[in-house]
Parts: sequence; C-alpha cells; structure tokens
Amino acid sequence: MLHYRHMLNVIPIQFLALFAYLLLRLTIGIILLMFSVRITHTAFSMTTVTSFKPWLLAGVGIVSVLASSSLLLGFATQLGALFVVGLALLQLIRPSHTIYNFLPHPLFWFLLLMASVTIFITGAGALAFDLPI
Repeated sequence: MLHYRHMLNVIPIQFLALFAYLLLRLTIGIILLMFSVRITHTAFSMTTVTSFKPWLLAGVGIVSVLASSSLLLGFATQLGALFVVGLALLQLIRPSHTIYNFLPHPLFWFLLLMASVTIFITGAGALAFDLPI
C-alpha cells in the first residue's frame, strides 16, 4: 500500500490564484462598461418611444459606469460586484415581453451573476485598493 503524503505538484501555480480573481474582476468591469455605454446611448436616442422611461435607463447606465470603474480600478470592488449582482437579478426576473434588442440574452446575465457573486464572496484579488466587506 502506497502512501502519497509528500506529493509534488509538477507545475506549482497556486500563487497565481489572486491574479485569477484580478482577471475575473477586470473582465466583469469591461463587460459592464461596454453594456453601460450601450444602454446610456440607447436611452438618450430613444426619447419618442411610448411607455419608455429614458431617464430610468440613463440612470442605470450612469450607475453601471460607476460600478464598472470601481471594478476596473480595484476600489470598492465588492460594492461594484453587489451592484452587478442586483442588475443581473433584475434582468433575469424581468418579464420576457419587455425584451429590447439592446439587452443581452438571459444566459449572459446568469454568467455575469455567477462571476459577480464569486468576486463578492472571494474579494478583489491582486492589485486592489479596497478592504473586504
């Protein structure tokens, strides 16, 4: 019977775990920034559509810019991730008849929700200037 008490890892890359959270945080920030620019542009261009509140959509876009900049800069990342969690949950539970052509597929929101929950639970990773909640 063999005992593997002293197993040696061939490629020791556990020290790179904090950089994985950094990549995840930057990816969420870039995706949210692209979405917020698109939604803010759409809100300012759609002023004549009936039953459409462009000020609400513009507000979501502006707050999304703030959340994405906090994720990209590494300052208050868990609060930014918490906003992304709320935004993704709202997009997942919205009625299906209100799907506009500028909103991504629900699977996109589910993946963004899971990545944001990961950042919220584990923290910001490397190169962040915030304290955990």
